Formats: sequence, structure tokens, C-alpha cells
Amino acid sequence: MTLQGKPYRLSDLIKQTGVRLTDCSNQFSDRFVSGITQIAQSVERDDIFVAFQGKTRHGVEFLDQVQSCAAVLTDNKGRHIMQSDCLPTRSTPILVTDSPRSDLIVLAKRVYPIDDIRIFGITGTNGKTSTMHIAAKLLEMMGISCGISTTIGSSASESDSCLTTPELCQLYARIFTAKQARADFFALEASSHAINRGRLGDIVLEVAAFTNLTPEHMEEHKNMEAYYQAKKALFLNKRSNSAVINIDTPYGIRLFKETGCSASVISENTKYGLDHKLFWQASVRRVGLSFGFTLISPSGYRVESSISLLGKAFALNTCMAIVILCNLGIDIERIDSVLRKAGGLKMVLPGRMEVFQTGNSPRVIVDHGHTVDAVETALVAAKSITRGRLITIINADGQRDPSKRKHLGQLCGAYSDKLFITDGHSRFENPAEIRRMILDGVEGPRKQVEQIPSMTQAVLAAIDIAKSDDTVLCSGFGDDPYLDVLGKKIPYSLRDEVRRGLERFAQGT
Repeated sequence: MTLQGKPYRLSDLIKQTGVRLTDCSNQFSDRFVSGITQIAQSVERDDIFVAFQGKTRHGVEFLDQVQSCAAVLTDNKGRHIMQSDCLPTRSTPILVTDSPRSDLIVLAKRVYPIDDIRIFGITGTNGKTSTMHIAAKLLEMMGISCGISTTIGSSASESDSCLTTPELCQLYARIFTAKQARADFFALEASSHAINRGRLGDIVLEVAAFTNLTPEHMEEHKNMEAYYQAKKALFLNKRSNSAVINIDTPYGIRLFKETGCSASVISENTKYGLDHKLFWQASVRRVGLSFGFTLISPSGYRVESSISLLGKAFALNTCMAIVILCNLGIDIERIDSVLRKAGGLKMVLPGRMEVFQTGNSPRVIVDHGHTVDAVETALVAAKSITRGRLITIINADGQRDPSKRKHLGQLCGAYSDKLFITDGHSRFENPAEIRRMILDGVEGPRKQVEQIPSMTQAVLAAIDIAKSDDTVLCSGFGDDPYLDVLGKKIPYSLRDEVRRGLERFAQGT
């Protein structure tokens, strides 16, 4: 279903753009438009269906999935495909443009006006989602409304829902919807794919934040330099008004140096930035199963609090979120006050180091992290709270950077007492080959390693052998709403399977 925007007569909307129309036998001056979408399955009668060239296929090839729409916006290639392949148009007005992206932005801004809402964005390999949700939670605690664009909580029916950053039309629509709901802010995750492919449109961020950069998406960027340059673009050419940069990694230091010294910087390491007027010092300490943190502002103000999420990374991401909010003009004393009153930040992020446990059952952790760095972070966190054995379930996505699979096997083998290798989003790859590549990374005896293709069966097997003081870590899938196999998105919930496995454990079956 397309999110509805500001209604226009199609003829009036066209006058405000430079799109060129093909000859159409039907009259369309009285047609109304109230939505724009690039997802064929969600097109409704009053929508413009946007059909441009995708990564592998052209949008007009999905016209047979469109029941009815106000118009189709395409490019010259799309018009040629429609004419040569005799694709059905059902007398629908066809809008042809020589400038697909720029015209789409103009249309999206008219139908989904997003002025008067303050937008901030977060980029980096790991920590985008949690930092965004933590920032939104802190705002909520202060009585400030914040809309979010997220991969958490989406459904299998939303074709773009598992994109870190939605398609351009969907992003504008979500921001507009948040604005209509009287949100003061909107937070978004800015992936390198979105930056490269123009999915952010001409949105200018009030604050852009950089978490870290580790190897990922090499199938897209080919090398780390290209990956870094994609991220860096968010901080150039007036794409953002201010910046917050984590300088605890070499790429963070480089980004800070290459984009000017006006950014706020945050670090655990005191040797960085102490002479910088916008330096924030962060430190983290263990508090039971969670972590506490101390954040010292450039003026010396000290915030000491904690977060209920499992893992050091979430405490550091909370520090990052606080600095972002301060850059948005939120007073640090106000943030400190709400944290003190609440006794710390208490929240759950589905599929992000999410803990499941009932009675005397083993602890089961479900984590979305699928990069080498994120998986190691999850393993370290899980190991640190486990008195018994650490039992790990790992998978790797098909058609996504195969070079990391051996490293995943090496890490999981090193930290785990028992390892199950299973299938996830195999896409069009042979899942057995993906499992083999992970297995190749496991060093030493492999008697504690088992391959179980079915993720559900792997979960049941892990819980069956676990004792109450053991931890089962399900790494690499999180709260994804489906399995992507051979072009089909099969509805699936790992979290539900974990719940069922724990129910079975409680029943002793």
C-alpha cells in the first residue's frame, strides 16, 4: 500500500515539471494523483508508478503487476521496451522524461512536501539502526516526537522494507507521514547504496553522523576506498549542515580530516582530539548484563548512565546519539535529567542482541549483525555473560561479499563451544556452497561443528542440547521478515522460531 500524500490533478502536477509525454489516446486532465511509488505490487489507483532502470531489470517489466494507476513515469528506455515488447498500458498516461532522477525528486517533493521537519541521518557499516532508534527513544523520553526510517519491524509484503534506506518515493512519503503526525524530527539510516543511487533525493540533513567503516558490500563497491568515498559523499556538497564523527577508527579520523574541522567528534581514546573544541570523550563500563557509560562534553559536562541492551557497542551508540541530539540543539542537561529520572535507557530493539529466556531455559540471543565486525562484537558480548557453553548458529547471505564467509567461520569457531551452520538468504546461490565456505574458515577439530540447512531445525537442535547456563547466539539474521530464496521471499520469523523452541524446552519435549 502506498502512503498517501498531497492530492493534485495530474495535469497540474505535470505543468510543474519538465517531463515530456508520449502520445496518449485518453484524456487525463481530470485524473488525481495522491501517491508515487516504485513498487509495482503496492500501486493504487491514484498513484504514479515510477518505472526506471533498476540494478538488473527495468521497472516497466513489472507493469503486468500493476492493476490500476493514475500514470506511469518512465524514461526513454522504458518507452522503447513498452513499444517493442507490447507491454500492457491499459490507456494509462505515460510520462517520459530525459532526466529520471531529477524529475522524480520534483514530483516527490510536490506530492510529499517535507519542509518544516528536521531531518538527521546516520551512516556507517555497523550501528546505524541502533543509534537511530536510541536517538528517537531519547527524544521520546523528553516528549519530542521523532519519525524513523528503519529496517526494524517491517513486513515481507513491503518490497523495499528491508532496504536500509527506502527507495526515494517511499522515503519522502515516510517523512511526509511523520510530518502529518506532527513529528518534530525524522531520523534516517543512510546506506552507501542509497547515497550512490540517489535514494536520498535532495534532502539536506541537519546533522549527519558517521559510526564506523569495516569491510562490507564489496559486491557493490569492489574495494574499501570506493565504499569509503560513498559514505564520505554524505558530508560533502552541502548534503548536511553539521556532522558527528566517531574517530575511534582510521576511516573516522580520515573523514574528519578530509571534511573540515567543524564536526563534533567522539572517541573512547583520549589521545584523539583533546585540543579540538568539539571533542566528546566516551567511556564504557560493564554493569551486570548491560553496560554503563560516561560521556564528557567539550565544556566538561558529564553524563553518566546505562542502557539495557546487551553489548558495549550499544553504550557507545548511546553516546553517539546524545552528541547528535546536542548538535540538533537539545540541551545536554535536559538529556541527562531524563536519563537520571528513568534510571538509564531501557529499551528493546527487535533482532539486535535481543534476549529470549523463560524460566530455567538457556539464554537465546537473536542478532541481525552480519558483517565480520558485527558478528565478532556479538560473539564477545555473548561469551562475556555465559557461564556455560556458547552455542552459535551462523548463516551468510547469498550474492553478498563471499570473501567474508571464511572469516565468519573462523570467528564463530574460535568463540563457540558448539557451532551450527545454516542457510539464510541464499538468493540464487547454492546454499550448500555458502555453508562450505563458512566451514572452511573453522580452524581445528570440527567435531563440534554441524551443518543443518533449515534455520528452524538448527534453532531447535541448538536449544535441545543447551543447558540453563548456556547461551545460544543466532547471528546474522535478526528480525528479517522473510527468507530470500531463488527469487521468492518466503515469510519467516526467526524470533518466532526461537519462542517456539523455548516453549518446547519448557515442556521437556
